[in-house]
Amino acid sequence: MLRVVILDSNKHFTLALNYIIKDACNTEDVEIIIAESSNDLLTKIGETFDTDVIFLDLDIPGENGLSLTKKIRSMNEHVTIIALSFFDEPHVKEQVLESGANMYVIKENITSLVLQEILT
Repeated sequence: MLRVVILDSNKHFTLALNYIIKDACNTEDVEIIIAESSNDLLTKIGETFDTDVIFLDLDIPGENGLSLTKKIRSMNEHVTIIALSFFDEPHVKEQVLESGANMYVIKENITSLVLQEILT
């Protein structure tokens, strides 16, 4: 079973991403956990090391997405971290990848096909 954690400041986007992930995967083969804050995310992934993928909004209240990415990476070097943003900024993409994210995805580009490639 694939274990996915989502942290995004936009609740509507979180619900949409949840739906798209379920559409991209067999719903019986994926567990989706929604984190409410950076602390909640760290707690959820700290409880177990079987998190496979984290979708992380870079613009979250209370913590810089880059520093949170570094914390996550220090906790688990094998988890796939997908950094999410509305902005297509090459310098931000470079910083995110240097901080430990596996991929930088522009939110408007997320589709079932894109997620199938990421999740399989």
